[in-house]
Amino acid sequence: MPKRTIEVDTDVYAAIWADRKPGEDNEDQILARKYAVSRTVPVTAKSDRVGWADPRHGVELKEGQQIFRTYKGKEYRARASDGHLIRMDNGVKCNSLNQLSRTIHSNVENAWNNWYVALPDGQRQLITGLRK
Repeated sequence: MPKRTIEVDTDVYAAIWADRKPGEDNEDQILARKYAVSRTVPVTAKSDRVGWADPRHGVELKEGQQIFRTYKGKEYRARASDGHLIRMDNGVKCNSLNQLSRTIHSNVENAWNNWYVALPDGQRQLITGLRK
């Protein structure tokens, strides 16, 4: 099904994640439950799959899980799917966080210190905190 991007303020985003139930790994799943949108595929079927992994650092994101960052005042999002990180605004597929960051700007940086994952309580965590 085609995806659409919506913009919400940080407090609304936190409220959506605070309403998360077990097995819901992204905003789409949370809002689909909240608004009784029926799905032909069970919500848990997708969330058990690994969407993207970095075996060097032992990091895995579930299928559909989103990461985000802000650069020069603009928020960028990507979702993990079929072994890639896919930018939500333009559909560009990347194999690594550094490759993903280079689609936004050409500066040299440690991308692990700029991308975040949303926690179940609505807080955010730098993705570097997931490294083992």
